[in-house]
Amino acid sequence: MENGRGGRLGARAFRPGACAFLLWGFPILGWTACPLLPGESKLDFRVVAERRAVELRRHGVPDSAPPLCTLLLDCRVRSATVSNASYTLRGGSILIGDISTMHFLFLDGNTQSCGVTEIRQ
Repeated sequence: MENGRGGRLGARAFRPGACAFLLWGFPILGWTACPLLPGESKLDFRVVAERRAVELRRHGVPDSAPPLCTLLLDCRVRSATVSNASYTLRGGSILIGDISTMHFLFLDGNTQSCGVTEIRQ
């Protein structure tokens, strides 16, 4: 399990103007989003589930607390140590936390991107 506690997880794209009631990730038309706040930049991440999922947490929340959401990935994250991660929001979505892709930077300088197939809360 790779733990990115204290690391910054940032969005590569942000679309302002989404409705405030969508912030909490309620399923709308069958879609689920991670309950992120606009411009939220201090998130912790943890690679889990045989390196095929990522848990997102607000920075400083205890490990015993449930994650904001778990992102299921379409690929297995490399076994090298992740130094940083970021995400891309799904284009055209009105949901603030509708994450489409996770991007990983490793200590050895390599990068990897994985598509998000499902968001669980």
